[in-house]
Amino acid sequence: MLAGPAGTGKTQLVNGLLSQLKPERHIKATVNMNFYTSAAVLLTSLEAPLQKRTGSIFGPPGAAKLVYFIDDLNLPEVI
Repeated sequence: MLAGPAGTGKTQLVNGLLSQLKPERHIKATVNMNFYTSAAVLLTSLEAPLQKRTGSIFGPPGAAKLVYFIDDLNLPEVI
């Protein structure tokens, strides 16, 4: 988790680090959250890059590992 004041480049720093990953070994998925993000929208965003493997097993395509970058975690409204 990376925390700091607004406008200090946290998102750019993480995106820079993730861009250095080898695409054949690591797949990155960015989930941008905002005030209107609901649990259903979050679930859909998390499931989008996954493939069904066997039965009820899901995972990233091929033998790659999946890295989620969840941006602005503190923004969603508490209901």
